[in-house]
Amino acid sequence: MAMDLQSPNDDIVQQRTMASMEEKLLKSRQRRSHPEPHTICPFPGSLIKVHDEIRWPQLTSFGPCRHRTHRFLPFEKRKLDLLDEFLTRTKRNWQFYYERLMNSTDQIKRCYSEEVDKPADDHELVEMMLIDGSFMVELFLQYEEGKDFTPPPPWSVQTLIADLLKLENQLPFFVLENLFELSTVGPPIRSLSYLALRFLSQAFRKSPEMVKAQVRKPKHLLDLFRRSLLPATNLDEDSQLSKHDRPMHPIQSVKHLRTAGISVRQRTAKSLLEIDFKKFQIPPLALKIPPLAIDDFTNAILVNCVAMEQCFTDESKHFTA
Repeated sequence: MAMDLQSPNDDIVQQRTMASMEEKLLKSRQRRSHPEPHTICPFPGSLIKVHDEIRWPQLTSFGPCRHRTHRFLPFEKRKLDLLDEFLTRTKRNWQFYYERLMNSTDQIKRCYSEEVDKPADDHELVEMMLIDGSFMVELFLQYEEGKDFTPPPPWSVQTLIADLLKLENQLPFFVLENLFELSTVGPPIRSLSYLALRFLSQAFRKSPEMVKAQVRKPKHLLDLFRRSLLPATNLDEDSQLSKHDRPMHPIQSVKHLRTAGISVRQRTAKSLLEIDFKKFQIPPLALKIPPLAIDDFTNAILVNCVAMEQCFTDESKHFTA
């Protein structure tokens, strides 16, 4: 008579397999019950081959996409300094904000794609959101008050701005808004979008009056900054003309334009993408574009704008085009 010689190890393997299947089914049900798409994703693989170094933060990491490494530890102290100044400003303790962010853990996690290695412990995730989010809000408030923030040598404010605008370095914008709204007594004089853009617009040396604070429901800081650069007609998310239907016409190189008898002229505009095509007597045709100096700093920001457009099919492709 044959005997069943199944070992205890086989039972353990079976239990682990069953637990793994249950976890996968649970995640599938959660995705179906929360159909809203993620808003933060890893750098697209198609761009990594060409721009791998641009995806990495230089000064510090924010959020779970890029866990704290030893070389970022000095700046972690600066974050805690601004958290303390934020708490002093708002006259509340850290537990007040921590408890309220804990109520949003599921919403926070849904903002990050499955490819993002999020902390398994909700408390670690919320601590990350509190420290990083409070740092950003206090940074923007202090800049509005005329206080300069000086990163540790050899880094500059430009380095910090570039890191704040890395695709993999984003926090959900609603986290920043919650911290900002909880910290204010009465209606704020300025919106968080305005304060953030005031600081980030140093990237392209835009004057304060050119800052567009009417960007509605941004996903995160990179999304806010990118959309603030779009022409005014593209800022309205509720436009009857969908993003997929808007015609996009890539522009030929200056060499090709000049060969065709088209000159390129400088123009003053509120958006880097407000390009105008005019007929003149001499020369007969001219393409008028806002000036932009391209260096390592601005290139990193523009590539991350392209990376975001590649991640989301519903986004316009102004920078990609």
